[in-house]
Amino acid sequence: MFTDIVGYSAMMSKDEKLAMSILEKNREIHKTSIKKFKGEYIKEIGDGTLSIFQSSFDAVACAIQIQNACCKESKFKVRVGIHIGDIILKEGDVFGDGVNIASRIESLGEPGSICVSERVYEDIKNKTDFMAEFIGEKSLKNISHPVKIYSINTRQQATILSEPIIKELKTPKEKSIAVLPFINMSSDPEQEYFCEGMAEELINALTKIENLKVVARTSSFAFKDKNTDIREIGRKLNVGILVEGSIRKAGNRLRITVQLIKVEDGYHLWSERYDRNMADVFEIQEEITAKIINRLQDTLNLHVQLHKERQPESILAYDFYLRGRYYINKFLPEYTHKAIEYYKRAIAEDPRLALAYTSLAEAYTLLSTGFNILPTKDAMPMAREAALKALELDPNLAEAYVSLGLVSLFYDFNRISTLKNFKRALELNPNSVSSYLWIEFYWSFMEGKYDESMATLHKARELDPLNLLIKIRIGYVYIYKREFDRAINYFERLQDSEPDFPMGHHCLMEAYAQKKMFKEALAEGKKMLESGAQTVANLGVLGFYYALAGQKDNAYSLLLDLKERAKKGYVSSFWVGAIYHGLGETDSAFEWFEKAYNDRDGNLIYITTPPPFDSLRPDPRFKQLLIKMGLENLLADK
Repeated sequence: MFTDIVGYSAMMSKDEKLAMSILEKNREIHKTSIKKFKGEYIKEIGDGTLSIFQSSFDAVACAIQIQNACCKESKFKVRVGIHIGDIILKEGDVFGDGVNIASRIESLGEPGSICVSERVYEDIKNKTDFMAEFIGEKSLKNISHPVKIYSINTRQQATILSEPIIKELKTPKEKSIAVLPFINMSSDPEQEYFCEGMAEELINALTKIENLKVVARTSSFAFKDKNTDIREIGRKLNVGILVEGSIRKAGNRLRITVQLIKVEDGYHLWSERYDRNMADVFEIQEEITAKIINRLQDTLNLHVQLHKERQPESILAYDFYLRGRYYINKFLPEYTHKAIEYYKRAIAEDPRLALAYTSLAEAYTLLSTGFNILPTKDAMPMAREAALKALELDPNLAEAYVSLGLVSLFYDFNRISTLKNFKRALELNPNSVSSYLWIEFYWSFMEGKYDESMATLHKARELDPLNLLIKIRIGYVYIYKREFDRAINYFERLQDSEPDFPMGHHCLMEAYAQKKMFKEALAEGKKMLESGAQTVANLGVLGFYYALAGQKDNAYSLLLDLKERAKKGYVSSFWVGAIYHGLGETDSAFEWFEKAYNDRDGNLIYITTPPPFDSLRPDPRFKQLLIKMGLENLLADK
């Protein structure tokens, strides 16, 4: 890879001090990026650089990062040229036609460009990560044969880096809509729960419309409190129509304003204001939904038959339910407990409020499978009971089937029931992102079918393009497929685009460890703990990798920490067993895995297909454990 700064000689003649500061900044950008993509910084040639890489993928990905970093600097631009060829290494320098061709290719580029030879293009053309266009066959100075040159589209690539690995979505689907969070116009900031709840209920109503793509809450609410242009929101969410609104609530009086906007030109397809009493809130919801649907039927040629929802019998019960939704969406253990309190109060006020029961089931599964702070054997029976009660009251609640699927997955270890419930949830709500995410989980852990996993994640991403969990799961599928270099590259880029996301350190730790890059893995593990994410699962994983890295004292320290925690509260036996596995104490590992099975510990699912447990698979006890779990189907291929 050759690079140089465009117009550097002219800069030097005008302002030597500025030119030298630009040169130093350029060197810093290059050295940081080249090291990250495992390249070798060979030398500087004036304002240019020469470096070598192990693969075309790494070289082009590095060049993109360099260009993105230089774009932010605004004071200078660089050109990049990349070619594959034989080289001669001598005394720390490189020579050969490959070097000369890369240099000539670089000189052909425009400021800010990345030009590559046909040989590089052939390597990357089937990668979803890169987009290139043919710019011609060129005769290069002192090179005997013409070379076909391609240009990497850095404008598109900047978007790809912020949404790693997956191509930027193209033209918005015609029949697509997103509901933005309603603005709280009340003087009381605590009314935020009501505004969020109204928008979420509208999303839920629209998701039931066949052939209409409705963006999930996670992505549409990402624009809360941000003054983002309508067209920019539409582009990022890949939709053609947006719903926005505001609510002013004073005592029992409501003023709700709603607008339906066409993204392409900002044209208001419909808008209306409602001045009503709180007692009329259900009628307002139905009226807003009906008018939006009528407008969509005219605009998008949709044919809609909505399921008639049972209205809550108590305004107070509904208010409790909305407060519970507000807290559970914060996705923290303390708020989930608070949500459960409100759901129970809603049920006490209205024992026939199906939505409160299904949300209660969701909260119990979250405390168990998400936060690992409630034993599966305690949480899942309560989740099953709540979900079944919800379906008794309303057989068409997709969310209740999701909860039943999670009970089947993490408690019963029942493949048939798991898939049946998740599929039923999707039949009832084709826009259910959670259903897609859990079906992907099923394919990965209960079938080991990773192509199906990836295809399912792509469907989820269409509905929820900004959801970080979806992006994380894509990276983990690369790990399950044993494509470790790809997983590392993916998670490094995800961490670049989301530097404040603590889970990113966990992901990178796992990816590095599979390549036995334990120094890098443990550095990420320490960052993970420093971010405050000292959960039982994180301690268990870090202890496992400490053991594999030969740092047994640190592994035993975390093992002791888990056992001390178990004296005060719930600790999953699975994670204790995982550390023993890393230490090579296989008998102890299987003792704890057996204990996990007897406890119906949902974490035991993680033993099935991931690479950290590859070394256990030949052990007869592993086979016996899978058979007891009803997952003997995994034995044939693993």
